[in-house]
Amino acid sequence: ITKKKKTLSISGYFFFSSRRRHTRYISVTGVQTCALPICSSLIFAILVFKEENIINRNLIQLIIDLKITNEQSRVLHLNSLMLWEGPGKIKALDVIKKLSYLQIDAIYSIARSQDIVLHNRTTSYQEKDVWKLLEEKKLFEGFAHARCLLPIDDLPYYYTKMLRKRESVPQWYRSVSEELDWQAEILETVKIKEEIAIKDVTIPENFPKFTGWNQAPKRMLDYLSTRGYLFSSKREKFQSFYKLPELQFKNFDTIVSNLPSREEEFLFHIKSTLRTTGPSPLHRLLHYKYIHSSIELNGKKISPRTLVSKYIKDGTLTEIKVEGNDGKHVIYACLPDQSDMITDLPQKDQDEYNCFFLSPFDNALWSRESLFAQYNFDYKMEVYVPKIKRVYGFFTMPILFGPDFVGRVDVKLERKDGIFHFLKWSWEKNFKQMKSIGYFWERSEERRVGKECRSRWSPYH
Repeated sequence: ITKKKKTLSISGYFFFSSRRRHTRYISVTGVQTCALPICSSLIFAILVFKEENIINRNLIQLIIDLKITNEQSRVLHLNSLMLWEGPGKIKALDVIKKLSYLQIDAIYSIARSQDIVLHNRTTSYQEKDVWKLLEEKKLFEGFAHARCLLPIDDLPYYYTKMLRKRESVPQWYRSVSEELDWQAEILETVKIKEEIAIKDVTIPENFPKFTGWNQAPKRMLDYLSTRGYLFSSKREKFQSFYKLPELQFKNFDTIVSNLPSREEEFLFHIKSTLRTTGPSPLHRLLHYKYIHSSIELNGKKISPRTLVSKYIKDGTLTEIKVEGNDGKHVIYACLPDQSDMITDLPQKDQDEYNCFFLSPFDNALWSRESLFAQYNFDYKMEVYVPKIKRVYGFFTMPILFGPDFVGRVDVKLERKDGIFHFLKWSWEKNFKQMKSIGYFWERSEERRVGKECRSRWSPYH
């Protein structure tokens, strides 16, 4: 590539190969040719010259515009979420960093959600490892779209959100604050004791009665922790303990001394979501970390959709066309340096597919709208649905086999006897033949949570 007085000569190497090698499972198609740029240096050079306004954006888009099939997009998505290859010897902290967050939940049907998510991605994980990481201050508790464990390096981008949340005061808190300064009382208790749990929070005698008032201590601790007044320091039997931020993090003042702007925070979440999930449709891009709120820039409120469009236009993001289930192409956003993901998709034959039983709270299942559009899998968690209205069961785990969700199964673990019950199998319409495929059952046996447990059909199956 040479540059001289705004003239541009582009040369690059394209490797042509048989369709078999690159498309045993998948193939990538360009605008006019099936030649694949094995190296992304050409695209990188184009982007460099674009920054200097030397070449026209239409030319750039013509060269880098790729169309991929729906099946290819699923491989990209699953590979990014560490669900394409089998689990390896990876540290739990590295898995959480790759996923951006790890949702935690108290429900314990066969194991807690965070343990299932990590077991599916690493063979070296031991239960309670995450709480050691919390105590070692390598993680912190915060909210992405729900309560999660997050890498400590990301704290500044979540602390700004906590500060904004202080402006939002729920009605129950207003009725409390009108009667007493309970917040100051609790924070003073934490300062004296250095660490508190819910048992250390007592309801004052003059406390106003309202619906759910007996849950006020928990509500108050949630209120203070979601707004950055307190941080979770550890958990014992899933019960949280809290400290003041300056006691939990010795370098807290340094951490929050240079907080990102509102747009920097938004762009961080966009980029980290794309690195975690791979090229994504807009709904998943905004829903993965729940960044739907408008952003005020220069006195004007701008919608997230408008900002994403702006980033695509100025080259911060790029876009690819992905074939939908209906055969029509939809636009996915991706990072410019993710071109290698597209041109070097991993390949497997069906008998090499891995099988995963996913937690209902797995990172792959957020954005149910995108899940249906991309996988044609209509999944609804029925944990909170009344028993009489459940279709599939209480703790129904989606079954992922290769690039497809082939079914779901309701499971239960009898801890006393160590028996793993499959209560109800439900196969997707196009995958009912899976129950007769031997290597599917071999893979599913490998991935079952709790290998020490004996499995059998439940007598009431």
